[in-house]
Order: sequence, then structure tokens, then C-alpha cells
Amino acid sequence: MQIVQTNKLPEWSSDDANTLRDFMTSTVGSRALAHVLSEKPALLDGGDVNKTLVRNGEVKGFELATESLFKLTYEQPTAERPADSQYPDLDNEKAWEQQQPTAVETTN
Repeated sequence: MQIVQTNKLPEWSSDDANTLRDFMTSTVGSRALAHVLSEKPALLDGGDVNKTLVRNGEVKGFELATESLFKLTYEQPTAERPADSQYPDLDNEKAWEQQQPTAVETTN
């Protein structure tokens, strides 16, 4: 299997999430996960402070990687922006500059 490194992530669909979830709950998938999770580095590595700090980063990276693997088993919700939004895009400075001020109600 060849993995090509690109800057763009491949699309992930609900079918992909279901397939991965089915694999992870299968007998082979459960055994594979047990082997992968058993490779978690130990947090402490002697008494050297620098080694412990480096090991802490390794543990955190391992935890983030396994967490992202489990998150892939669920379909990620996509945020859809309504087409008739009355406000312009927040990142578009020019659109906000052109907006007319809104009337402010005062109460006495």
C-alpha cells in the first residue's frame, strides 16, 4: 500500500465512516486495535526532565492520532450556511465596510 502525501485531505463520506466502524468492531479490527493501542509510549522515561518532556509529547501525539482514528468512524457534520443570510461573510472586510448602519431602538 502506498500513501501519497498531499496538502489536501481526501474526502471522507458516511460510507467510509460506516466501513471503518464495521472493520473496527469486527474480530480482526478489534485485535488490530489492541495491537496498535499496546504501542502507546510510557509517560515517564527515567528521571531526566528533557526525556520526560519529549516523552510527554510522544504520548500526546499518540493519543491525538488514535482519537482521530475513532472520530473517523462517525460521519462529520457539515456546517451549511443559509443562502439568504442577511450578513456578509465575517472574513470579507470590504463587504462589512459597505454595510449600512442599522437603526438602534432606544427605550425611555
